[in-house]
Amino acid sequence: MSTGRPLVIAHRGASVDRPENTVAAFAEARVQGADWVELDVRLSADGVLVVHHDAHLADGRLIRLVDSDDLPADVPSLAEAFEAAEGMGVNIEVKNLPGDPDFDDVHLVCDSVVGLAEAYNVVRVVNVADGTNEILRRTIVHRLLGGDREL
Repeated sequence: MSTGRPLVIAHRGASVDRPENTVAAFAEARVQGADWVELDVRLSADGVLVVHHDAHLADGRLIRLVDSDDLPADVPSLAEAFEAAEGMGVNIEVKNLPGDPDFDDVHLVCDSVVGLAEAYNVVRVVNVADGTNEILRRTIVHRLLGGDREL
């Protein structure tokens, strides 16, 4: 259903006014009237999906080698991001490219993202992509949209 206006997608949340990829940025995006947020997901050492653009933290630690409890407080879990973005669409970019220091060739991160999105009933997820497999992306989107909707 078209509203006659372009969709507003907040890249990494309201990243001009708040630190990018944080709960504060996603909440502010809603206040500013965004329809969607785009965020980046990585996997922590203890298997928690966390929202962060870069593979390394500012202090140089590789997120994939750090337990979620030991991450900086402003690095939210994907569950926290879903809660902060409630009512908005969520465009998820799984950071999982060959050559990245945290690359996962079995697509564990994508499978985990889909499972969490289903658990949170996030129905406005249109892009869960790890950049390596277009068929995988289409399958995931198809699954999240219920199987009968166009991609």
